[in-house]
Amino acid sequence: GTGYEDPAWLARASASVEDAGDAEADVEADADPPSGSTTTKTLVTLFESELSLGRARGASDADVLRWFERDRTEAIGGSGALSALKENDGVAVVVSSMDGFRCRPGNVVRSVGQCRTKNGANGGRNVRPTVASVRSTIEMRRRNIQVAFIQRLFDDAGACVARAEVVCTCVTRDGGKPTRCPAALAEKFEAMRRG
Repeated sequence: GTGYEDPAWLARASASVEDAGDAEADVEADADPPSGSTTTKTLVTLFESELSLGRARGASDADVLRWFERDRTEAIGGSGALSALKENDGVAVVVSSMDGFRCRPGNVVRSVGQCRTKNGANGGRNVRPTVASVRSTIEMRRRNIQVAFIQRLFDDAGACVARAEVVCTCVTRDGGKPTRCPAALAEKFEAMRRG
């Protein structure tokens, strides 16, 4: 998948390199995270069986969006935390908008089609999957009704290869009306921001 290609952004994003020695480093493709925001990082193991385009062609836009969804779910606390929000607080967190979706031209994660063995050779029977990372900058918006995730996907070489801004809205479980983010979730994001 090629996403919605923007040559200027892609040039800047391709030049971004993740500091492999510092798991806490935050590399931004476009700009520094806004003050008061929280940054998360989720490692994504890219298994051949989940690539919609197959091993030779690699990851599609849909695959990238699924990896972004994993990161958002992990930031909230996992699928169990989402279920608990519904059951205990009567709140569902739903995607309400996405803006600025961009991917590197061609195969987003090129190395997926070239999984390596433990000794670094291509192919073989003991192929180890590629690991990429998704980093999200999280901002609470609209009096804590919305959570914005500015998400970036970095390939295993550390280059930023995709990005999007996804806004989630807290809604009531029964009526689907916008509501404030439950205090426990807002506090979790605040604690992450403080480090």
